Amino acid sequence: MDHPRFLACAALLGALLALGGCASVPRPEGELSAADLAFRKAEQADAAHHAPLEMREARDQLERARLAAQDERYLEARRLAETAEVDAQLAESKARAARARTAEQEIRQDIESLRAEAQRSADRVR
Repeated sequence: MDHPRFLACAALLGALLALGGCASVPRPEGELSAADLAFRKAEQADAAHHAPLEMREARDQLERARLAAQDERYLEARRLAETAEVDAQLAESKARAARARTAEQEIRQDIESLRAEAQRSADRVR
């Protein structure tokens, strides 16, 4: 085989291998589903109120992941979906922590009210 023909064959083989490598990347259905589920859980936890930045980031990343998947850019879609899932989980965690702090404050106020009432009752008995 002469040198130019060999180079052409080698280039063609390299191109085919590169295309085959891209085609073997599966559509990231699991990652997209996991990101969507995490986003819905965050919404249910009222994360839009308690962690608006993280929710906005999660929503944007999820939308970009869906678009990348539609355009068959599966590696990018997978990365974006995973980022969206993490952002949504962070938002959910922040929302749950904020609700826990609010509940703690309410319990502390109830305890203080009960202590004050018990003190008043004790003072009346004396």
